[in-house]
Amino acid sequence: MKGLLRLWRRTPVARVSRGQALVWAAVMLPSMLMITMLGLDMGRVVMVRRALQNSVDAAALAGAWKLPEDSGGATTEACLYVETNAVPEMTGAGCGGKADVTFPTTTRITVTSVRDVVPMFGSIVPLDFATIPVGADATAMVGSIRLLCTFPLFQTQNLLEASGAWQPNGADLLEFNVPMVMKTTSNDNASGNFLFLQVNGSSSKAAIRDAIGSPAGCSGGEITDSATTATGNAVGPLDQGMETRRGHYMNSSSPGYCPDPAPTLNAEGIAIHPYRGGELLTTENCYRLVQFPLLEGVSTSFNGTTTAKIRGFLTYYISNWCGQNSDPPKGSGSDSQHCAPPPDTGLPELKLGELWGYYLRHQAITNDPVQAYDGLGTKVVILVE
Repeated sequence: MKGLLRLWRRTPVARVSRGQALVWAAVMLPSMLMITMLGLDMGRVVMVRRALQNSVDAAALAGAWKLPEDSGGATTEACLYVETNAVPEMTGAGCGGKADVTFPTTTRITVTSVRDVVPMFGSIVPLDFATIPVGADATAMVGSIRLLCTFPLFQTQNLLEASGAWQPNGADLLEFNVPMVMKTTSNDNASGNFLFLQVNGSSSKAAIRDAIGSPAGCSGGEITDSATTATGNAVGPLDQGMETRRGHYMNSSSPGYCPDPAPTLNAEGIAIHPYRGGELLTTENCYRLVQFPLLEGVSTSFNGTTTAKIRGFLTYYISNWCGQNSDPPKGSGSDSQHCAPPPDTGLPELKLGELWGYYLRHQAITNDPVQAYDGLGTKVVILVE
C-alpha cells in the first residue's frame, strides 16, 4: 500500500493540469476579448443613438414653433438647436453638414442626422463593414389645442373640496363615478353669487338660459386656456335651461337621449351609452353629459366679469337639479329654498340652483387633443415620431 502511495506521488499531475489551463487560457482569451469589445461597441452605439435623438428632438420642437408661416425661420431655429446640442461627427446635408431638415407638410418638420461609429470588434475580426452608421430622426408638428364646447358654469378647487369631490389627502384625489353635489354659488346662501360663464361674450341671463337648455352644437361657447365669468344671481335661467335640457335627454327621438339618472359603466369603469350599443358616452350622444372649466383661484374671488386661467376641464353627468321645475321641486326639503335629498345616494338636500350627478373625468389642458393648426386656439408643438 505504501508503495502505491509513493508511486502516485511521483506522477506529475500538477504539471499536466497547469499545462491544460494555459492551453484553455490561450484559446479563450481572444474570445473573451472579442465579447468584451462587442459589448463596448453596442454600448457606444446606444449612447451615440441617444445623444443624436436628443439633438434632433430638440431641433424639431424648436423649429416647429415657426410653422406654418415661416419654414425658413423653422430651418434656422432647428439648425441653431442642432449646433447647441451637437454630437461630435454627426452629419447631414444641412445645418453646417450636421443634419437634414425637411418639411413633410406645412405644419410638420423632420430633423435627421447620422454618425458613423468605428467598431473596436472590427479591429480584430475581419468584417465586411468598417463603420456602423447610427441614425436618429424626429418629426414635430404645430397644432392648436382643441376648443372645448362648455356648459356655462365653472368650478374651483375649494368648491370641489366643500362638496366632497376633491380630497386633499396629499394626492389631490378627485372622486369619480360616485354621486356628488355640484355647488353653483360661492357661499351657502341660495341667493348667492352663481358661478356662470359668459356665453359667446354675453353675460345676459337669456344667453345663459339658452346655452344650458340647447345642448346641441356649441351654445355655451368655445374656450381653451382662459375663461370669462359672468357671475350673479341667475337661478331662474338655470332652472329654465335645465327644464329645457331635460326635455332633450328624456326624449327617445333626441340625438342626446339619455334617460338614466346614473351613468352606465363598462368593466374598465368607463361610462358607456346603453341605448347606443355600448359606445362611449359623449356630450353629443348624451345630453346629461356636460364639460366645464376648473378655474384657478377660490370661488369667492370671482364677482362679476373676471377672466381667469383654466386648470383643466371637468366632465359631469347631470342626474338632477334643485329648482322650481325640478323633480323633486324646491320646497320639498327643509324650507322653500331646498329640495329633498336624492334618494339612495347618501347626499344631503340640495340648495336652490345646485345640481347633483357624477364626475367622470378631469381633463388637463395640455392633454387636450391637438388639431391641425388653423391660426385659432392655443398654439402647441408636439413630437409625433
